[in-house]
Amino acid sequence: MHPVTVFVCTACRFPASDSGDTGTISPGEALLTQLLNRLPRETAVTLQPVDCLAVCDRPCTIAFSAPGKWTYVIGDIDPETDAEDVLRAAAQLAASDQPVLALADRPPFFRKGVIGRVPFLP
Repeated sequence: MHPVTVFVCTACRFPASDSGDTGTISPGEALLTQLLNRLPRETAVTLQPVDCLAVCDRPCTIAFSAPGKWTYVIGDIDPETDAEDVLRAAAQLAASDQPVLALADRPPFFRKGVIGRVPFLP
């Protein structure tokens, strides 16, 4: 198993509704709560809130990062429906000896939401 960190942006807000309401907590905070509630006790996955991933037009945004693996920045995550898939993808990445998660193994949020990937340091 390889340690994987899931960075969760807690700064961005969804656009205001017609009433001007942007909600009381950010989508990232909601996602982080969902992830913490589902995270197994024994896991190679660590959750880390961050103040900003600089992708404010694509809330809710996370980044998967692990030694020897590409870092992926992924946006447009639904905190209500994607939490299980986020943890599953992170666990698959932790279990893999490959530097990237195979496209066929990526859940829908991952396939459609990739903003960018950063090479790992040699």
